[in-house]
Amino acid sequence: MYTITEYEKLTKVPRKTLRRWIENNRLVPKKDSDGKKRYTSEQLKIVLNNFGLPTNGKLLKYEDRWIDFSEVPLVKFSEKYDWGSAILNESKIYFMYKNRNGCIQIKNKNKNMLTIAVDEDIREISTGSLINCNLGEKLGLYSSDFRYEVGQNVKDENFDIVILEKYRGGNHNKKFYKYKCNRCNNILEADEYRIINSISICPVCNGIKVIPGYNDISVTDPWMLKYLTKEVNTERISHGSKQSFFMICPECGRMSKKKIEIKTLYATHSIGCSCSDGYSYPNKYMFNVLEQLEKQHHIRSFNNEWSPSWIGNKRFDFKIEKMDGVLIIIEMDGALGHGRKSIDKNIEPRNLKNIDEWKDRKAKERNIKVYRIPSLISSSEYLSEQITMIIGEIFDLGNIDWNQAAEFAQSNLVKEVCSFYKEHNSLSIDELADHFNIHRSTALRYVKRGEKLGWCAYNYQRLYENRKKSSAAASIASRKSVACYNFDGELIKVYDSIKEASIKENVSTTAIINCCKGKTKKCKNMNWKYL
Repeated sequence: MYTITEYEKLTKVPRKTLRRWIENNRLVPKKDSDGKKRYTSEQLKIVLNNFGLPTNGKLLKYEDRWIDFSEVPLVKFSEKYDWGSAILNESKIYFMYKNRNGCIQIKNKNKNMLTIAVDEDIREISTGSLINCNLGEKLGLYSSDFRYEVGQNVKDENFDIVILEKYRGGNHNKKFYKYKCNRCNNILEADEYRIINSISICPVCNGIKVIPGYNDISVTDPWMLKYLTKEVNTERISHGSKQSFFMICPECGRMSKKKIEIKTLYATHSIGCSCSDGYSYPNKYMFNVLEQLEKQHHIRSFNNEWSPSWIGNKRFDFKIEKMDGVLIIIEMDGALGHGRKSIDKNIEPRNLKNIDEWKDRKAKERNIKVYRIPSLISSSEYLSEQITMIIGEIFDLGNIDWNQAAEFAQSNLVKEVCSFYKEHNSLSIDELADHFNIHRSTALRYVKRGEKLGWCAYNYQRLYENRKKSSAAASIASRKSVACYNFDGELIKVYDSIKEASIKENVSTTAIINCCKGKTKKCKNMNWKYL
């Protein structure tokens, strides 16, 4: 048995690599009799034999081509190709590219560029292009003729253009086109490759280039204007701009402490002000959709931030009770969490994915189906499409007002709760939470935040009355009659309350209660029970 330090010296494998193998379950040490992790002799042989893997590469398959690296050696303890050994061994690489078969032999390597012989013709190619079998140019399969003619209308779902002129230019004499965008009437230029692959054909339509009155934020996203100061020229900014400004909270009027990019505001619909309700745009969007379904009698009820006891302190976004009484769960999978991004640097994104899978398994054990709706983009068009795709077959979404959902998603729930509480100050926090279908702790947090912002005043008199009632109820509940028995089951004495028994028997009330609840078997050599 070897420690990780001994193992590192014997195998010459860096400790960082060993730890990565442990994380990937590729080579996990065993535990000895003392419970300490040790590597075995068998594991040592596995590594010295390069994991028992073939020392050669493999066959890589793509949609319309493949390339075979079986004769190319691999670097030890890695899946990278050993190009130097391939040159010495005169390894052959067979390929098929668009119905053309051939053989490649590597002659030389300079940094990431390889000199190869393709069917005895010498060529140069990058290592990445060779691995991806991008051989079209090297095989002379690209046509020298222009694909499009002047006056031709070229369009797909991303663009609609008319070719005005064609010419060659650039260092490699590429094929270029001058064209007009039929959507914005903008005249632009691009090479043939970009048009074929639909890469940024029209920067105006993509929001990269701004034309006032056509694609600036005052036209495309007027809701953003309330966050910007008068000094910002909104006619020169699109929603994808990286320009950053100090922004104003439209709810409380506070200025942001740091500059925020326009594209960040567009993505989050928030500047992170302290008066924020803490709900993401997609979650509020879904909240309103479920409210509409409830009013239309397509669902019986729903709860957000549902935290049943069987998942501990974790929560599901929404629990829905259908009209037939069946429960389902909806989770909005945004950019944060779900294996994508973590706020806590100590928690890896993949662990968040594991938590999601664990929650799904727990729900499945109780015959509750979980529907996960992708919510990577905070826009009404995207979310309505995803919601319809995932739960459109379960619920009738034909009468859903998506514009209403979008408007609600941009609202501030803190301000709405506080405004309602200000008008109905006699309500308890529980009643307020039930009215807005939110958790009690959330409602209390909103009210206290609103009190600091001057939006409402907390009813401390009502709080005092509720505590008084709770205290009286607890006092009555504590006046339970108890009896003590010997271990033969014979009754010894009866007391009117736990407190009285505590005083008379000179024992703590907690000890008596624990015995009555079955947490302990005896108290002062007697068995106690509630009457």
